[in-house]
Amino acid sequence: MTLRHFPTKTSVWAATVSFAAMASLANAQETVLDPIVVLGERQEKSLLDTATSVTILNEEDVGRETGQTINETIESSPNVQVRSTSETPNIRGVEGGGPGGLANTGLAGTQPRVPIVVDEVARPATIANSAFDSTWDVERIEVFKGPQTTLRGRAAIGGAIVVKTKDPTFDPEAAVQAITEFDEFHGTTYTLNGLVSGAVIEDRLAVRGTAEFQSGDDPRNIINVPPGSESDAAELTEFDQVRLRGKALLTPMGADGPLQILGTLDYQTGTTPQTRGTVGAPFDAREVNFLGSGLRLFDTDAFTAAIDTRYETVDENELRFITSYSTASFESQN
Repeated sequence: MTLRHFPTKTSVWAATVSFAAMASLANAQETVLDPIVVLGERQEKSLLDTATSVTILNEEDVGRETGQTINETIESSPNVQVRSTSETPNIRGVEGGGPGGLANTGLAGTQPRVPIVVDEVARPATIANSAFDSTWDVERIEVFKGPQTTLRGRAAIGGAIVVKTKDPTFDPEAAVQAITEFDEFHGTTYTLNGLVSGAVIEDRLAVRGTAEFQSGDDPRNIINVPPGSESDAAELTEFDQVRLRGKALLTPMGADGPLQILGTLDYQTGTTPQTRGTVGAPFDAREVNFLGSGLRLFDTDAFTAAIDTRYETVDENELRFITSYSTASFESQN
């Protein structure tokens, strides 16, 4: 019997497999991911070039949970604590609404510490703006941690929450969203949202309008209610909010031209409990003392108007001017 051995063929096969693996590895190493861009520092830069600690939530992140508020969307971010639905979040242990929360800050005249900046306009940090911070038609959220006073002023010692809503599009767009949700903590909430966007003048003027409505009841048990005040106690857990926003994009030199003028009008009004979703021990009972502090119901109004003008120069630099007016008010019903 003769035994034959074929070392040459084996080595050639092994070499072929080895070269194929190396080629596959080389192709894998050539994969380049898109850079993560930070916009909240008033200039576009890569996250690697940003010295500030920041959490970025893009459109996919924001839209992952339907019907969430800004507070609910960012509460899983590192070093962010959301105390209440109607309060500005705390960042790195710094109380966002100021000493004692937004209601006490507004009454005492002190400054909040974490502003909410929407479309590059800092909204007054009051219950009127924090009570209804919907993520409907929001494009991205950036949470900056640590002092941002150089860019955002003295009220940003704890950080800043920068929100970008979607701009008008020259292509037609429309959407409607209806939500009914219930859980033991928030109770039953009804939400109805809508938007429409499109060109008024082709490649020159586009508009976008959004409308939002939300109402519900905070599932808390009001105790120690004096005789004759039962109806007042029942109203202390109800809330409703309406928000209207309109944006117009003017491009006098064409859609891809160097000059863009973006105008924004934003109005919201409603009624909200000061401590919505907040209860004391025993927590399972969800009881709140009618005669205790912090159990107030507020009528809220907020309005913002802004004009954002951009001009791209020949050397690809950008000149930008933002003019805005904001007002907010809240009045206790009890």
